[in-house]
Amino acid sequence: TGEGKALKVNATVMAVTLDFLNNNKDWHTLTIHPIDPRRYRIVANFIYKNVPKDKYTVEEIDGIINITRKI
Repeated sequence: TGEGKALKVNATVMAVTLDFLNNNKDWHTLTIHPIDPRRYRIVANFIYKNVPKDKYTVEEIDGIINITRKI
């Protein structure tokens, strides 16, 4: 399950997420809700550092992160 390896697991999840964003155009908003609130900051940091701001809008609401395509 990757317990104790939060950075490695989140890096893999971020790579899959970025691949999805770049290779699929049939979506509007992607919602990410980390189950463990302790890892929320790690997930949010990965997203803010890696999701291109010129193509997507990122917003946080109560521990939920929404990534929306700019059309």
